[in-house]
Amino acid sequence: AIDHLAGNQFINEEQDIFLEDVYLGIVHNLRLSPYTFSHTAGALNDRFLMRYTNQTLSTNDLETNETLAFIHNNILKVNSSQEIKKIMVYSITGQEIVTYTVNGNSEKFESEFNYSKGVYLAIITLNDGRTVTKKLLN
Repeated sequence: AIDHLAGNQFINEEQDIFLEDVYLGIVHNLRLSPYTFSHTAGALNDRFLMRYTNQTLSTNDLETNETLAFIHNNILKVNSSQEIKKIMVYSITGQEIVTYTVNGNSEKFESEFNYSKGVYLAIITLNDGRTVTKKLLN
């Protein structure tokens, strides 16, 4: 929640203030309400980002928001409203890191992700042929 604000750009309520939960892929407007979450004891050095803009979503973006991907405690987790067929993970430089083929009909996928710390891109292929690209932070 926002305790208090200082500075003309923040006192003016036209400037939105967003909190991004990187682990869950959620962007929340703190001007509207406090953000609540659960976490085990310990440091949260890479979970949250402050943002002052929120991109307007197109129709295609709404469909891709039904698929979430993140890395937590060296586990890659992917959840989708559609069945997942394949997941390809690339480094930020474009090098293919690993490809997972999902056997069976599942909207959830988990696997160990023991690669170096950094930013990755996951290209998730759904059973209906659509692909969704998600940024991952390890």
